[in-house]
Amino acid sequence: MQIPLFSTLLVIATLSSASALTGDDIAPASLPGKTFVFTITTSEGSPARSGVWKGTFAEAPSTSFEFTNVSGNTVERTLSYTTQSLSGSVPTTSIQLPTTINPSQDFIVLSLIITDGTGTFSMSTISPGVNAQISTQTGTFVLEGAPSVPEISVKQGTTTLTDGSAAKISIGTAKLGKKITKKFTITNSGNGNLTGLSVTVDGKNKADFTIGTLAKKTLSGGTSTSFNVTFKPTLKGTKNAAIHIKSNDANENPFDIKLTGIAVK
Repeated sequence: MQIPLFSTLLVIATLSSASALTGDDIAPASLPGKTFVFTITTSEGSPARSGVWKGTFAEAPSTSFEFTNVSGNTVERTLSYTTQSLSGSVPTTSIQLPTTINPSQDFIVLSLIITDGTGTFSMSTISPGVNAQISTQTGTFVLEGAPSVPEISVKQGTTTLTDGSAAKISIGTAKLGKKITKKFTITNSGNGNLTGLSVTVDGKNKADFTIGTLAKKTLSGGTSTSFNVTFKPTLKGTKNAAIHIKSNDANENPFDIKLTGIAVK
């Protein structure tokens, strides 16, 4: 029988604020009694998971651990485990998780990483066999009871963008009077509500770029919304503009994206 494993990778960093996560938060001896809130931002394979999950270690001497999906595509689904600490030391700790559901079919590897006070994770479900299936989810985590913080993430198609000069997107080449449309997706990868969402356009050739309607102005943790940008030039040449996504994100407000497009006859 395949034994599920729960691996925790500890990265201890210098912290910038008292409320930030520390290496002590995920040290083996400190896990009992804690509830982690995982916000999944990317997912692949099967089973696909989305949204927000909670993982709770019971107080000692119990050895139980439980995942519960609180939002997303499998709401209220709970996976229960019994845990047993294996040999290991900082920076790696391993814990056995024989699941009570499909104990011989799959196992889980969960890596927790803390960098500059922020927690990120990677959770892979591996189904053994000749045609092994691997499903991986990644995202952020916080400790339940910690301050709620929104965090904006923006993609154009499948490309994750970086706020500012690095977030430069080529819309493409369009004939005069014709149009090209690109879809942008905004995700709240934090655990607090992302509010006040709005999108504006400016720049030398802003008249050639039209912003579509933003479906939602508030996003809870792990949820997304999208908008379209349409490029329809009237004169040939290279066109430049910029879009600005406003929100209550603490350090990416507004989220700025430079746009370019080429117009031909």
